[in-house]
Amino acid sequence: MRLPSALLAGLCGLLASCAGEPTVRQAGPPPDVELGPVVELLPLETSGDRVETLIDDSGRAHVIVAAEGPKEIHHVIVSPNGDVQRELIRTGSWPRSVSAAFDGNGRLHVLLEGKHLVREASTWSAGTSTPWAAADLPVLEPSLVQAPDGLLWAFTVDGKEVGAKGRWEWYAIGGAMGAFVFPWHSSSLKRVLVPEAATTAPLWYVLDPQDNLDTSDTQPAVDAQGNLHIVYDANREGIGATYQLRYARTALVVTESAADQPAATDTTGARKLVSLRGDPIPVLAGSTQTGMVQATSAVDPATGMVLIVRAHQDSIALEGGQWGYPLPMPLSTFWGPKLAAAGANTFHLVTTADQRVLYLHYADDAWSSPLELGRTDVRPGNASGALDVASDAGPRAFVVWPTSAGIVGRWVDARNEIDAATGDGLAEQREGLAPFPAHLLDFARGNAELITPGVVTGLSEAMAAGGNSRLTKELHDAGQWEALATVVLKDNYGDDLRWYFLGRAAEGMALCDAAEHYYRISQERSESFWTRCLSLGCAGFKVTELLAERAAAVAAMRADGKCAAAPP
Repeated sequence: MRLPSALLAGLCGLLASCAGEPTVRQAGPPPDVELGPVVELLPLETSGDRVETLIDDSGRAHVIVAAEGPKEIHHVIVSPNGDVQRELIRTGSWPRSVSAAFDGNGRLHVLLEGKHLVREASTWSAGTSTPWAAADLPVLEPSLVQAPDGLLWAFTVDGKEVGAKGRWEWYAIGGAMGAFVFPWHSSSLKRVLVPEAATTAPLWYVLDPQDNLDTSDTQPAVDAQGNLHIVYDANREGIGATYQLRYARTALVVTESAADQPAATDTTGARKLVSLRGDPIPVLAGSTQTGMVQATSAVDPATGMVLIVRAHQDSIALEGGQWGYPLPMPLSTFWGPKLAAAGANTFHLVTTADQRVLYLHYADDAWSSPLELGRTDVRPGNASGALDVASDAGPRAFVVWPTSAGIVGRWVDARNEIDAATGDGLAEQREGLAPFPAHLLDFARGNAELITPGVVTGLSEAMAAGGNSRLTKELHDAGQWEALATVVLKDNYGDDLRWYFLGRAAEGMALCDAAEHYYRISQERSESFWTRCLSLGCAGFKVTELLAERAAAVAAMRADGKCAAAPP
């Protein structure tokens, strides 16, 4: 049975104490940022504290701290000049989850493991009814999501409450020689998001109601145009368990009056269910070892670019509707990463490694080297819940982390990094001198090389290509041409199918000369037993039929003047 995300994160933190110092891989130079002084936020001995950080319209950082030791909830406000205001929200409780967001009127809302509080005129009081309370439904993992014009409520419900199907799962007890296998019927768990709205029938966006998989470890964000983006796991347990990383996007529809609200469709008459369907992230197909546990994602509000970082894994970006190939991180191991948008498709990242708090900057498909902000000096596993970063989608970010003496924070200003990323030099490089990634220049020029399979050649390459057959098919079907070419070149296996993939990727990038060259090689390879894919190795592709079809497509592109010039 799958362990809860929080437990897995804790186990990962404990295992970190056994790991050696993380290797710093080749990366860009250290980020050119200005660091403010370290500010003491809460002078309490740290254990398993929980922190939520956000920035208000005036640029002040608001930090909600759930302190485990004294069982207190604190609110700390830090101005850009370093002034600190502290207030005690409540005592006698220590929630395992903390979430906060500003509503459309600028009021700060906090959820403390489902307990709803609102701050008005420096006074905290019980909030109004939540969507799940109004519907009289039990929920799991309630949280708040900040949106440009207010907030969203997010929570998990039994799938039968939102029209999702139940499922049969098979479990086994005992060893291989005497296992008892039995079925178990259960409901799926579905994540629901509800925009703030003063209506009697709010919209309930239900994630993947069409299938019976659980939707978990969701990472929602809303851009400036009101589009909701969610990165998450879709999974089920039992024998033959299924795990799939997915991404969903939709334009939120927030009505202003009850008259504008669509008619309710469920039995309670208190809500309108809206289906939100996600798609697999093709470049992460089969990458389910960690899923979205110890993962973070952020969205650039202006452009809608999505960046995902998972602990110890490569980062992945969605830009212009296309998933890029996973980008190696500068660190071999790192824990509890947290992202915040910095504007102009750049991002702030904070993480921990060997009790160091590290800052990295992402810009133009590259990571800076890590910059140390301070140290946690707390037991492994106690840092992740109190590590956070927040920004107003601009160059200034506020970073929070735990120490043995309490919770601290500091401002980070990445203005120089963002100015460099948006300067004239970069624009010229993107538009003219280097429209393709460096590792794809030879491919774009029609000079790609793959090993030719033979009796004693290409065995290890064949295994690599076979292991990535599902990935390359999904990249092909999704039109992820740069990623497809990158994977095929890395596998280095030159049968007819992989040369077809290179030709299709070149065609998709309007490189007609390269596409025709690779298609000719694919045709040659298909004529030999040793160099053509066989049976299941073809992944359902009928290469010879496809080659004739694609040759006609490239000829049509030439006739229409749609072919692009190869890079010099």
